[in-house]
Amino acid sequence: MNYLSRPLHIIPRIAKIALCFAIIAVLFVFSASALDEPAVTRCKAALVYNIENEKLLFSTGRGQILAPASTVKLMTAVVALDYYTEKGELDKPITVSYEMIKDVTGNNIGLVAGEVVTPRQLIAALVVGGSNDAAFALAIDSYGSIEDFVKEMNARAERLGMAHTYYTNPTGLDSEAARTTLEDTLIIALEAYRRNELMELAGLDRYVMDATNKSNTRYIHNRNYMVSTAVTNEYYDKYVTGINSGMTPAGGWCLVSTSRKNGITQLVIVMGAEREVFPDGTYGKIYSYVNAKLLFDWAFSNFDYIRVLENTRMICEIPVSLGRGVDHVTLLPEKSIDLYLPVDVDVEKDIVLSWALDKPSLTAPVKAGEVAGLLTLYYKDEIVGRVNLVVKNNVELYRLMQILYNLRSVVESKEFRNAAIACAALGIIYVIVVAIVRGRKQRRRSFKR
Repeated sequence: MNYLSRPLHIIPRIAKIALCFAIIAVLFVFSASALDEPAVTRCKAALVYNIENEKLLFSTGRGQILAPASTVKLMTAVVALDYYTEKGELDKPITVSYEMIKDVTGNNIGLVAGEVVTPRQLIAALVVGGSNDAAFALAIDSYGSIEDFVKEMNARAERLGMAHTYYTNPTGLDSEAARTTLEDTLIIALEAYRRNELMELAGLDRYVMDATNKSNTRYIHNRNYMVSTAVTNEYYDKYVTGINSGMTPAGGWCLVSTSRKNGITQLVIVMGAEREVFPDGTYGKIYSYVNAKLLFDWAFSNFDYIRVLENTRMICEIPVSLGRGVDHVTLLPEKSIDLYLPVDVDVEKDIVLSWALDKPSLTAPVKAGEVAGLLTLYYKDEIVGRVNLVVKNNVELYRLMQILYNLRSVVESKEFRNAAIACAALGIIYVIVVAIVRGRKQRRRSFKR
């Protein structure tokens, strides 16, 4: 066969169940070491992750403690959206208080005391425009204070397994105590991605916030330059669908972005990126976007779904007893398998097949499609797929063979052997008794003479 294979062996069904769990665990991590790595530059950490297949395709700077910067707003949005959704209060009126805006600095939409807005509007301003005053208003209205909201942010981070993250505010403004890692940022990015409401907002180039009692209509442009061209069209990408972008002096330029093309979604995170500064004081390229474009191009160009197994592929044969004119039957994969792999994979050399049968043989009648085993696929010693092995053709029962087989089974049974032994013993006893009786009769005749 064209595929490399491993010898036929038998494992019990319980072992196959255990194997299933092992497959699930292995698929969470994927090595792309066979490919030339992307030349990521001028940033502290970066990764690209395939969402549909839950595979980390590339990363650099893992484990570094980083300033979270704008990525904090991913957690702020998740906590706020969950709070108001659970209470059914996304459209309730919130009157902005002085406490909500008195400490606001940085990017904002200009909320004023006494202005009436809704949580839905504030979440949109937060996600699309990175609004710090929207973040403060949501925090105080939902949990009563910034401090209590931040406690919930940290509690949520702990529940999600973000072991190296600590938040000090809902905006991401620099703080000596605030910290995160690339791995933790991936966790909260995926958490945000799972909320359709947030992703719909994150993909807008502009959010139109209706006029309020204190403001005219606001036009809030997306701060992700891969989504919006309001500031520059240098980084625009029509396939990008979000999620978060911003910068702080300590955190640098940070970008969490998703791109979907041909049914495949890639997630890119770039942390601590630089921006070019020329001698005359003017600015050049922003390397969060430069690296994101590089990573998207690299992932889409180097990985794809590849047919590694056809359902017509003959894998092995299994003996069949009592079959009419047939003593073996061929096993095939139950379905074809496409795997998300590097495009330069050599299927014949790199994909290894290993199979296990439910039992050493089958007994006719056998139906085509009957499951008889399990086929496991390996790539670089990692399990990447599995499929049932099924019988290719029907096998009819040979009645005469069945009768002979049943007779043989009866003859070879323990009960039959015991009965035969008993009959033989009775026969021997009968012979002995008859011999004794005859001997006595002969002796009596001798005495009479």
